[in-house]
Amino acid sequence: MGYLLSCLAGFALGILGFGAWRRTKARLLPPASSLPEASAPTTPPTDPDTGTRLEPLTAGLHRLAPEVESFAERTAHPRELTEHPPFREIVRMFSPSETPLSTLRQYILGDNWPLSCGCARGAA
Repeated sequence: MGYLLSCLAGFALGILGFGAWRRTKARLLPPASSLPEASAPTTPPTDPDTGTRLEPLTAGLHRLAPEVESFAERTAHPRELTEHPPFREIVRMFSPSETPLSTLRQYILGDNWPLSCGCARGAA
């Protein structure tokens, strides 16, 4: 009987601790209205003869990923990403004609979900 009461008390304390942690976390985060707006992405340089990008994939992703990630954190649904210009640029960068299949696979299975979505959309 004592073991059961100890388990119930531990469970109740865990629930209370989790609730307190979430309230503290919510107070520490800035409101969504105070987040800076994402600026319009700069287009990467392209070769005028072939129309292919001159900027390496990683440089373009490092340039665009912060904007897409901050926008993704504020969206109500991941579908809203498709309307965001930096996300569209990432989708274009992941087109199969410009990116090897092994690289596409690495980004699709990666930890960064906005980049994974952009890669999957670009590879489709």
